[in-house]
Parts: sequence; C-alpha cells; structure tokens
Amino acid sequence: MTENTPQEQQPSEAQLDYRKAVECFEAGKLSEAAYALHNARIGFEQEGNEEGLANVHFRMGDILLAQNEYAKALEHFTAAEATCRKHDDLMSLMAIRKKVVLCQRGLGRFQEALNGYLTLLDNYEALNNPAGSVATMVSIGELYEEMGDRAKAADAFATAAAIHTNYGHKEAAAKLARRVEELGG
Repeated sequence: MTENTPQEQQPSEAQLDYRKAVECFEAGKLSEAAYALHNARIGFEQEGNEEGLANVHFRMGDILLAQNEYAKALEHFTAAEATCRKHDDLMSLMAIRKKVVLCQRGLGRFQEALNGYLTLLDNYEALNNPAGSVATMVSIGELYEEMGDRAKAADAFATAAAIHTNYGHKEAAAKLARRVEELGG
C-alpha cells in the first residue's frame, strides 16, 4: 500500500477504524478488532460505502470463525458475498466461498461444504490455478474423512498427489500417497 500524498484524500475515520480492526485481528486481539469493526461499520454506513461494509462483514466473519461461532460467521460472510456479487468481484467471492465452506463444515453441513469445494475447484480449473486446485482436493479429502468415507477421501488425496507429481513436487506427492495408503486406497 502506498502512503498518502498531499493530493490524495486522507482516510476517513471509518477507514482508520477498519485498519485498526485488521491490525488487532492479526495480533489475535479479537475483542478489540470487533469493537473497531463496529465503529468502522457505523462510519461506512454513514458514508454509504458498500465496499467498506463488505470488508467489515468479511472481517467480522473471520473473528466469529476464529471463535467457532459458525452460524454467526456465515451471516457475515453471506452479507459480504451479496456486495461482491453485485460488483462481479470473482476473487473476493472465491475468498468468501472458502470461509463459507469452513462454516458449513463447522455446522456439520457436509454436503453443502462439498458443493462449495466443488465450485471452488471449478473456479481454480477455469483460472488454470493448479495450486488452488490441489489445495481444494486436499480439503475435499479431509472433508470425506470427516464424513467417514475413506474411499472417497483416498481418491481425493490421490488426485492431489497426481497433480503434485505432474509438477515435479515429489515430496508433497509422496506425503499424499502415504495418506492414500493409510486410508486403504
């Protein structure tokens, strides 16, 4: 981020509160972060700043997710998602989808989580992003493990291992291959 020059507009009070919230969150000070987000939200509402409000909802979702408050976190991520959809912000939507899937897993909504992962996988494949694809396949494998479906978990890990092998990542592929073996695949 660049520093403000004299010609640039100074950040609003809401933006300063938001920045403070991010710093507090990153430092693990969740209560202080939530308080700063509350203030930022009021300011962004007064300014009519939709993007700022979406960021507040996303960060509040992060705080609630860190506290295993999955249903409340999901509400905030859903609010952020609505704004991102309105502005066709694909990258933000993908970031939100990852968080939504974690909420769904935490709530035991495994099929919804799986559908979210499959959508992410489609997005990563469309963007030709093998790193995102392999990370998502690993998450799918872990989800299948949570669901008790060892065979599908092994298949997901084997797919991730194959992607690593195709890119010459021998150690990562071997680690996933061991997981496949442990699952009886």
